[in-house]
Amino acid sequence: MTTYDLALIGGTVCGIIMVTGGIILLYKGSIKLEVAAKDPALTLELFQKHLKLTTSVPALGLFVIGFLFIGLSIYFARETTARSIELQGETTVVDEPVSGFVRIEWPIPMHNGKVHYVFRPQLDVFWLNISAPGYVPFYRSYSKNEFEEGVQLGVVKLERKVNPIKTNGNNITPLPPGVRSPPLSAVGFLEGGGL
Repeated sequence: MTTYDLALIGGTVCGIIMVTGGIILLYKGSIKLEVAAKDPALTLELFQKHLKLTTSVPALGLFVIGFLFIGLSIYFARETTARSIELQGETTVVDEPVSGFVRIEWPIPMHNGKVHYVFRPQLDVFWLNISAPGYVPFYRSYSKNEFEEGVQLGVVKLERKVNPIKTNGNNITPLPPGVRSPPLSAVGFLEGGGL
């Protein structure tokens, strides 16, 4: 359980305690839902004075604050869609198939060998790996400030590490028509015989 989950549970529990406590105090007669005076006892201005709440029954404040805790916890616990991050770039002068991987690190809490976790992706950093056989891979990490507007890789130049093997078709003798080559296992390659 993360601190985010604990904060949501804490806010909900606080709200429930305040509302339940207000109901108990009303039942015992410690607070009353009657007008305290003709002047407003409680005034609340919200959203840069665009919304003004006024009451002459101050006990309602317990219920309003309690329901506010519950409402905000429900609002922040809602399902969110992960925003997209656009990657653009190209590789040049690469003769082999190119593959790319994005890696993120997200620790998952395990308890007694079991895991139950809900992801709320909020990336702070991710790692990009572009590679091709025979070439030195391209690694780079991107922080949140760098990928807010997308990642423009430009031209990625992979450095050749291994020279390609050139085949010579002249040394290969074709089989006569109608003759099939035996499977590799019959020759001994796959049964430990090798060459």
